[in-house]
Amino acid sequence: MLSVTSNDGADALIGAFRDDNYQPYFMLTNLRHGAGMTESEAMGSFKIIFDDTVNAIYRLNRTTGQIDVIPLVNHSLIEHELGGGSGDLCNYTGDFLHPCDYNANGTFDAADYTVWRNHLGQSGINLVANGNHDGAVNQLDYNCWKARFGDMITVNGGSSAVPEPGDWLLCTAALVCAATTRRWSAS
Repeated sequence: MLSVTSNDGADALIGAFRDDNYQPYFMLTNLRHGAGMTESEAMGSFKIIFDDTVNAIYRLNRTTGQIDVIPLVNHSLIEHELGGGSGDLCNYTGDFLHPCDYNANGTFDAADYTVWRNHLGQSGINLVANGNHDGAVNQLDYNCWKARFGDMITVNGGSSAVPEPGDWLLCTAALVCAATTRRWSAS
């Protein structure tokens, strides 16, 4: 997702996550509520702009229990209305989080290969190992994973998983100082 805006000043909370089967979801919640507010006063209208990997949104309809397909216009969900204090749970196609990290553990590793291999040959929407979002788990999805193999996903610059040589030197010096201080104070 690139952005969420309110069309009428309502506050919103949005969270993205994956279920136990690695299917991507988000929940949009209208935070507008208050004592004495009418239903129409608490109603909020929101626009969500997705990146170009998101192709479709599926919402669980809380009235019918059925899955509603929500159309996107230029990768945007426009005029999505929610009652005050309520939210919508949505599943989506595409993966704006990290394509090709098929088990969503933040590392492009052998576990991703296993997920890809176990789903190889499947076709349809919302496939776990469909890194290029073409509707089929195939060699192209393997290539997507292989090109990233060994990489780690970082957020806001992140940090390296392996300490730098200077860090090792600093840690060793601190341990030597701590050991020396302990020996002197014990005498």
